[in-house]
Amino acid sequence: MTAHILSFHTTHNAGAALLEDDSIVAAASEERFNRQKHYASLPYESIQYCLDTAGISPEDVDKIVIPADVVTSGAKLLLDWNDYDAENISQGSRPTGKTTKKWLAERVRTWKQDTAMPAYARLVEFPSDIRLQTVNHHEAHAASAYYTCGNDDALVVTSDGLGDDISLTVWHGRDGKLNELYRVGKEGSFGYFYGVVTQALGWWVGNGEGKTMGLSSYGDAPAELIETLRDYCPEFRNGRLESPTPIDYPSVWRNLDTFHPNFEEVDEIEALLDNYEREDVADAAQQLLEEQILELVGHWFAETGARNLALAGGVFLNVAVNRRLLYELDIGDFHAFPAAGDDGLPIGAALSSYYVEQQDEHPQHLEHPDFGPGFSDDRIETVLDGRELDYSEPDSITDRVAELLLDEQIVAWCQGRMEFGPRALGNRSILIDPRLDDGKERVNAEIKFRESWRPFAPSMLERAIDEYLVKAVPDTFMITSYEVRDEKKDEIPAVTHVNGTTRPQVVKADANPNYHELIETFDAKGGVPLLLNTSFNLSGQPIVCSVEDAVGTFYNCGLDALAIGDYLLEK
Repeated sequence: MTAHILSFHTTHNAGAALLEDDSIVAAASEERFNRQKHYASLPYESIQYCLDTAGISPEDVDKIVIPADVVTSGAKLLLDWNDYDAENISQGSRPTGKTTKKWLAERVRTWKQDTAMPAYARLVEFPSDIRLQTVNHHEAHAASAYYTCGNDDALVVTSDGLGDDISLTVWHGRDGKLNELYRVGKEGSFGYFYGVVTQALGWWVGNGEGKTMGLSSYGDAPAELIETLRDYCPEFRNGRLESPTPIDYPSVWRNLDTFHPNFEEVDEIEALLDNYEREDVADAAQQLLEEQILELVGHWFAETGARNLALAGGVFLNVAVNRRLLYELDIGDFHAFPAAGDDGLPIGAALSSYYVEQQDEHPQHLEHPDFGPGFSDDRIETVLDGRELDYSEPDSITDRVAELLLDEQIVAWCQGRMEFGPRALGNRSILIDPRLDDGKERVNAEIKFRESWRPFAPSMLERAIDEYLVKAVPDTFMITSYEVRDEKKDEIPAVTHVNGTTRPQVVKADANPNYHELIETFDAKGGVPLLLNTSFNLSGQPIVCSVEDAVGTFYNCGLDALAIGDYLLEK
């Protein structure tokens, strides 16, 4: 009998995921529905989407799993605590010690007195006797990496700002089970360190770290700057924390149901900008981050004797860090979970809950992250006709889009189910010919409305890896960067970063046949076996989810065409 496991996360990057046994049926972040980037509250629509996709009601859910040591305040509102039986709460396989079942029951009794759901609020009503389980934040991260890596034997490392008072964990995954080897609290937080620098550079913590990474490539940090920043970066030796970071817990400003952490130490980093360029400060932070993570992972990789590496946690969205690990360690299979940040917690918690109860189950290989909503032809026509828009239905949408791209047009490609995680991987994408000298500048200025130096990434065919990249593996999730071969840098300037690297997505026909066909067609008609691919959204907005989102974004920027399903809109 199929077991339905629902997990939802109610803080930063809130969302939900649903498993049928070990199969991921649906997963989405709430930001995609309510259009508030990094939304941090109740994921009503994500939960309902998961239930609808599986064709089940709340009564059909066998277990709810919360990715936290305790039932979060948001979760208690989604569940009707006035009727809930605290005895149904169970913990994950590795309790921290402070969250005993007795303690949880006491908290539930307190919440029953203090919390009530207003009648007008939307409430997904679950049976009062449903099983409820908590799974530690970092155990959920570890599970998301290990149980989707496809290898029984893997070193698993997680790193982020902080979750359940933990910032970093090391695990050895073997024979379908995770064994925790090491954990560190906030004093070893790489996420806090990089976040302080990001905030000092003027960007939002939890959103701007990718900008810090991109800017670092333009810098050349002097040794004294690196040593000054070293005082803020946790230092590891022999795989264990030797010098903790002095960075304390941040205060949090909440705006539009989104958390904005604020570190007191940011003033000290900002003062460095009086004497050093912003790009040099970013470069110093990036060098320290890479150095310390390489020290940490390298030690445990050798000590465990593992051949494969699986990563999760927001720090591992840093593709330069991932590149350093790949280039300097003798790794068999490398896997970073595509939704490495907190948006991936529901999938990880649900997978942990399932696999802990199984005896002979082994990690699956994640082929794609297309777990979000799709749309039918009828829905597309309803929206387009309802807005009285002119559109066409080409005999071959791939042929027509390939021709537009060869004509130097910028095209939005909106097909199939929405990707889960921060990357658009050919379902909610903006595309342009990567050979255009002004391609990056055009997309930044006319579409994204963001800094001109921000880099872009390619989607490429697997047969093109060795031709264009150095020591690359077939990364299908665009979560690692590689060096572009010297002879190819001038050929694809729009996707080659200033430091000669790029962050590719390898597109396989069995995982995404429509997108694969488009790149093949573009190549055959006179292009190259890759396209510039960036997410279909404007700066500061979530990736488009619905037909309405796609149409609205199309007409609110400099896009030339929108291919949505088999329909084409042109300006």
